[in-house]
Amino acid sequence: HQRASRVSLLLAGLLLSAAPLATFAQTNPLPAPMTKEEAKEHIEEESIYPIAGNLAGMIMNGRIDDVRAMLAVGVNPNEKTDLPHSVIKLATISCSGRTVPVADIVTMIQVLARGGATVNPENADGSPMITAAQQCPAPVVKALLAVSGDKAARTTQGFTPLSMALIVKNYDAAKVLIAAGATISKEAAAKLTGSSTDAQGKELIKQATK
Repeated sequence: HQRASRVSLLLAGLLLSAAPLATFAQTNPLPAPMTKEEAKEHIEEESIYPIAGNLAGMIMNGRIDDVRAMLAVGVNPNEKTDLPHSVIKLATISCSGRTVPVADIVTMIQVLARGGATVNPENADGSPMITAAQQCPAPVVKALLAVSGDKAARTTQGFTPLSMALIVKNYDAAKVLIAAGATISKEAAAKLTGSSTDAQGKELIKQATK
């Protein structure tokens, strides 16, 4: 009962090189939204109780079709639950367990965003981009950028996604953010350079400093 349609992740304002993005889009086809009839059948077959509170486990475990079905029957992805995180942040948190394939995390972000999930919550510490910069590989960061993820988000301590990626040495994520236009101040660069001991980190800091 699944329909697949190829979609491009190239959205206006995403300043990344064309070749990597083209490959990325081709290897991560976005499933079409389920019809209500398909969703109801899936929910019945899988014995799913369609309430927002059940989305978290599905997202964290990469159960894409379950999430598609929930959205198709009208479950609100932005409804508050017992968890303090937005649904897209939950998708990025799943990077840390290394059990959900990266391609599935990317698809989950796409499905949730298409279903109306908030990408950039008002609470800066809840930013999915901050989490992805620390814990996720480059394709997840690209996926967030493609759905208008905020590359300039700041934590309450003032850290941006790029600064966090550089601090934890997630250099692939840092490269994506820099290619998308993320920068750091000279003051921040001085602090980061002082704590960075490897050549790659120092080169990326140099590239990002404005």
